[in-house]
Amino acid sequence: MTGHDFLGFYYINQFLTPSKIVMTAFISYAVGNTIGFTVLSGTAIRYRFYGRWGIYKLEIAKLIIFININFWVRLLGVSGVVFLVDPLSLPKTLNLPFESAYFIGLIFLTLVSIYFIISYLRKKPFRIGAHLIYFPTFKVSLASIFLAAMDWGIASGVLYLLLPLSEIISFSGFFCIYILGLTAGLMSTVPGGLGVFETVILFSLPNTVSQADILGGLIAYRAIYYFLPLIVAIVLLIIKEIQQQII
Repeated sequence: MTGHDFLGFYYINQFLTPSKIVMTAFISYAVGNTIGFTVLSGTAIRYRFYGRWGIYKLEIAKLIIFININFWVRLLGVSGVVFLVDPLSLPKTLNLPFESAYFIGLIFLTLVSIYFIISYLRKKPFRIGAHLIYFPTFKVSLASIFLAAMDWGIASGVLYLLLPLSEIISFSGFFCIYILGLTAGLMSTVPGGLGVFETVILFSLPNTVSQADILGGLIAYRAIYYFLPLIVAIVLLIIKEIQQQII
């Protein structure tokens, strides 16, 4: 996920050493993904660290706007493609108006296409007070979607290995289920999508899979991808604050 901050710095045409970008982005995502309120927590952390390292507040604001808008672009883009290419039959327990994820994918890709068309046609920047904000280029937005696909592909691969699914469902089929759960979790107001993501995964997998094994794998996945990074992020925050006090 740290790659999106690098794209953001490219977008605002600013430079910062890679180690500082990686650390700030890691802490922002680790805290935001676990405790929720990603926009607020990520914004506060980025303002604190990037501002400390000489990036002007206006540029940080542009960076944060880029990251938050592109979050929805990459989520809708990746999930839209996945749902169209390998449409998943939606569990009836979710009480959705569609029987297949195909229609959800169609809606998502339509929204992303509208965004790309507007960004292509609108050459003039948006004016906020005395400041100008440009649409990200097509290449930058596409790169963001590609990075998200890689990140979620690796994450789903870890969960796939933690679950006894190799002889029951292919990885491509599971990836569609994973993206459905991820999308539902991210669109919910629940911190980290806790419970929402697990419910979608649990009800979408075949009944032949032991629910105890699924829950065990999901708990291990949460520990690896959420709680462990959060602990590391908190330690890094404490270390940086102590160093700042000493300086």
